[in-house]
Amino acid sequence: MLNPFNPHYPAEARFFANRRREQEWLKNGFLPSLDPAGAGPWNTAVLGPWGIGKSSLVRRLREMVQESAVPTGAVFVSCTTGFGSFLGFARSLVANVRNEILSLSAWSESVRRELEPWSVQIGVPGIAVKRERRDHTEDAANAAEFLHSSLRRFWEKILAPAGKSLALILDDVNLLQDIDPQALMILRAVFQDLQMYRTRYGLVITGPTTLFGEVRETAEPVTRFFEHLPLGAFDRNDTADAVRQPLLEAGAPFEVSDDAVNWVFDHTGGHPYFVAFIMRDLVAETTKRRRPVIDVDTCQQCWPRIAGHLETDKFNTEWLSATGAEQEVLLALARGEGVRGNQRALLARLMRKNLLVRTARGQYELYHPLFAAFLRAR
Repeated sequence: MLNPFNPHYPAEARFFANRRREQEWLKNGFLPSLDPAGAGPWNTAVLGPWGIGKSSLVRRLREMVQESAVPTGAVFVSCTTGFGSFLGFARSLVANVRNEILSLSAWSESVRRELEPWSVQIGVPGIAVKRERRDHTEDAANAAEFLHSSLRRFWEKILAPAGKSLALILDDVNLLQDIDPQALMILRAVFQDLQMYRTRYGLVITGPTTLFGEVRETAEPVTRFFEHLPLGAFDRNDTADAVRQPLLEAGAPFEVSDDAVNWVFDHTGGHPYFVAFIMRDLVAETTKRRRPVIDVDTCQQCWPRIAGHLETDKFNTEWLSATGAEQEVLLALARGEGVRGNQRALLARLMRKNLLVRTARGQYELYHPLFAAFLRAR
């Protein structure tokens, strides 16, 4: 049978389960705000730790756009340091907006001529892109000007006359901060100014829980610009949905017992990545053995193999990504020991590597109990 679980990619729309509250908010709040007759978009920040399902949720948003009564398109950009600069990102976003506009309808020849100048690979309309090294501030200013003027022109010449709007989804926007520390501030300035022209570009970004805290000097204006949609782990009922609904959609010839659902929840704490990882291996083993049900006995029998798979596929790589000094901190936290004063400087680095989470001011813990158990076993 088809295995509907893959922890390494966001969930496909047909296998997407849970997040009912968040989907309801996007459906009844964000999408209606894109109506040209309304007061303006509810720009939204989907925030949460690594692997918690942010990308899956915003990909589901793309499907919701197609189901919405508001005539809306959706542009999805996976942010990456590979853009090289904010200008590189701006060019990619504008190209994606152009392509989405073309896909929305059969436009007239005049509209297609209007869009043609944005079919660029290297150059940017109105900006001479030179190959020599340039001042970073100048690049950022050029990028902001290009992004603002392009989106405004698309709106005034094409989208507004057609009564259409766009949701702009920027996944992992924190990676833009790595190439330009002012990236969030630039985005806020561009889209706030565009609002004066009554544009209807709804901005949705995803990032870690600490996204706005990492830009302290600009945190307040940027934070206030976005509605916050925080994501956490599944509860027990959500875990049951995440386990059973994809199997139902895939037409699985077996069921999952209540005690097996509880076993999965107890081992994963409802963390979506680990739920998907464990279920992928359980489904593979159950299919191979032709068993009629996944019960707690199945889970216990398969656990040594799954735990070994987690070690080789994930935990060993994470362990080796840490320096010797960082490994000492990880082991101390796994054993429940305190972090010495000279080790505290390493905590921020370990958070950036997604190996630690901050639970309160000055308090940190390993990102998941399964990783802690792996470390203790060393």
